[in-house]
Amino acid sequence: NQLKNYLEQAEARMIHTSIVGIGLDFNSSLTETIIKVPGANYFTAEEETDLNDILVERFFFNFFPVAHDTKLTCDSKEFVLEESYGAPVNSESEEINLEWLPKNHRNFPAATQREAMNLLLSCKRNSLKLPMLAFSSVMDFIAPKEIEVTKLETFFPSSVPGDGLVKGGLLLLKFRPSSPTLKSGIINLSIQW
Repeated sequence: NQLKNYLEQAEARMIHTSIVGIGLDFNSSLTETIIKVPGANYFTAEEETDLNDILVERFFFNFFPVAHDTKLTCDSKEFVLEESYGAPVNSESEEINLEWLPKNHRNFPAATQREAMNLLLSCKRNSLKLPMLAFSSVMDFIAPKEIEVTKLETFFPSSVPGDGLVKGGLLLLKFRPSSPTLKSGIINLSIQW
């Protein structure tokens, strides 16, 4: 695709590209191509007022990205991600295995950090010398696996106009309990960029 090649070449030179489609017949497969290229953005203007809004009123929000390689991840022992709706780029979830080591302890959820502390205290109280490799294996088993929900190559901010209505995307996540008797639990969502 020639357009995709142009966009990728521009991105390699740190040039961000925004495309404005005018009219109702803006090609949806073209928009999919555009948003998959880092630094690229698209808009659709159906009326003259839309064009003014995109190019003038929200110029600084629409044409200057605030983050690249943004990922939304979730982890939970009690719930399983069943499906995501509205993800613009990657709607397929991917399991991320982060090996527990002392140096990345802070990257784990607070509950996992408490469990690590409890295990260490228990070993100390019982005068057990648990080798770090064994401790790491136990923590890898205890720690919930992080699931990548979606990834955005480029993230653009949203403006908040005078009426307080923010225009932007919406992502809905559908979870199911990991066991049929489960009534409540915790789901940790994390945004990384």
